[in-house]
Amino acid sequence: MNPILFPHTFLLYRALQPFNLTSLARHESEVAKHHAELSAAKRAEVQVRKFKATEFDKAIVEKPTTPLKPEPKAVTVAHAPSLRVVERQEHYLRQVIPAKMARLTLAERQRMEERQREIEAEEAREAEYLRQQQEEQRRYEAMEKMSVQELRK
Repeated sequence: MNPILFPHTFLLYRALQPFNLTSLARHESEVAKHHAELSAAKRAEVQVRKFKATEFDKAIVEKPTTPLKPEPKAVTVAHAPSLRVVERQEHYLRQVIPAKMARLTLAERQRMEERQREIEAEEAREAEYLRQQQEEQRRYEAMEKMSVQELRK
């Protein structure tokens, strides 16, 4: 244990060290040296603990306590993506189908138009069936909501 690193134990350390007491003058010089070392150690300890204040920074008071909010970013404008699939479909509808239709013979055109009418008729039948189903569902729900006395009338 190094007594210089721990000043409060310096006294104990020095007290336990033997020294030559052959003369009183020598003893007093040792005691004086000892007291000087002790007071130097105390001063060093006080110096370490001493608080030195610095000038007050006025910017601390003048600045706002919370940071300013950042500026809002510009609103993002959405753009529809340009997909190659969509371009190909538009090309097909605008150019390929009319070119195919121009090359068809009269009989092929009539067969194709007949097939198109059949498809449209089938879609119309399906739509009518769905409409009838919805109407029947509404009537059933209305019957469920009616009271027994209204049903007897």
